[in-house]
Amino acid sequence: MQAQFAAGTTLKFTVTLPDYSAADGWVLSYRMAPRVAGAAIDITTTASGADHQVNEAKATTALWPAGTYAVAAWADNGTDRYSIDSEAGEIVITPNPATLAAGADQRSQAEIALANVQTLLQGKAGSGTMEYTINGRQLRSYSLPELMRLEAKLKTDVDRERVAAGKTPLHGGGRIQRILVRA
Repeated sequence: MQAQFAAGTTLKFTVTLPDYSAADGWVLSYRMAPRVAGAAIDITTTASGADHQVNEAKATTALWPAGTYAVAAWADNGTDRYSIDSEAGEIVITPNPATLAAGADQRSQAEIALANVQTLLQGKAGSGTMEYTINGRQLRSYSLPELMRLEAKLKTDVDRERVAAGKTPLHGGGRIQRILVRA
């Protein structure tokens, strides 16, 4: 199963499992459980010769809430059931682009957090105040080194998300290549 797709798009792919052939009566099933809250999504494949075919229509996936889901997969022949680790993992369902409101924030949580930390860092340059107390209530802020460590971690998280989604990393997470020149 792919790592990411948009709700409201057709989800179609074929899986070949030689040890659990659809021609021998095995059925491949998936369960996508949301990482936070909500209902799980179940997918049962259909046989396509010896292969297992997933074909979820856009009308079906349009109802799937955006979010990150843990994916479990198993093959069942009515008597036995075996986990299929090669098909398990995680999937991100992004919002349906056809119903997305204008100006909707499409950033991931890591991207939002990174932008917030970078805003704090910009404001930190002119403020040396770490903590203060007003009417018995105390406020403590991050130190500059703490914010810089958090920014570095969030940059790594954002790049990891982008690579998993098949996109180019934004923060130098790509490969460094040397170009050799002969004089």
